[in-house]
Amino acid sequence: MRINAHKAFYSLVCLLIVLSACASPRVRTPPAPAVNTSYLDLQPGWRLRVVTPLLRSGGYRLTPNVQQTGTNMMTLSAGKDFMGYETSFYLVRKKQWAGLSIQFLSAETTRNGVTRAEPNPTVKLFQLPRRRRYIRLIYLRRVSQSDHDMAVLAADNAEVLAEATKQVETDAAACHDSKELSCSWIPAGIAVIAERPQDVNGSKEWISARKCSSSPPAPFATNPYTPNTFSDRAAIAEDA
Repeated sequence: MRINAHKAFYSLVCLLIVLSACASPRVRTPPAPAVNTSYLDLQPGWRLRVVTPLLRSGGYRLTPNVQQTGTNMMTLSAGKDFMGYETSFYLVRKKQWAGLSIQFLSAETTRNGVTRAEPNPTVKLFQLPRRRRYIRLIYLRRVSQSDHDMAVLAADNAEVLAEATKQVETDAAACHDSKELSCSWIPAGIAVIAERPQDVNGSKEWISARKCSSSPPAPFATNPYTPNTFSDRAAIAEDA
């Protein structure tokens, strides 16, 4: 029996994402139509959840171990290379007249079922210049194992952002920094999940923001969500 290696890899990535979120209550909401599913424009008050595999061999792309256990049956495992995973959180925030920024909030690693807090993330992501009005996550379709899954674009002009998005989606070499644009890759194997807060019975829960993506981007949109955790309040207070 043959199995698609890409599907097996994504199954493991999905498992890591589920494990990293299993401590949080689940919220069921009706799916909202997405105007564009290939990218997402970040908004103030959202957060990013990043799941990074921890491998003995280095790197972040996990090679699944697939064993056939019977007719049309198989066992999928992470293999000996897998040591655990890291879950880190970032807050999308803005300063008046200064554009968006992404601030690191916290990180924790899980190895052999033991979770502990970390002072810094394993991989430094979202190293963007200040005063960019738009920050966009571009979801790319994988062609080969060496391809990236996601690019991060930041720009001051909506037209520049739109043109850069088209170029990066068709040509990876188009992702580079310029005076008007910043572009960087998320390392292959690392999962980035954008989440937005939603009020549920008086308490804040985090749900996938990709379900409510909109176009065109709206810079400095009024934020209808009020952060109610200490770290969120502290970060927002710095923007005042």
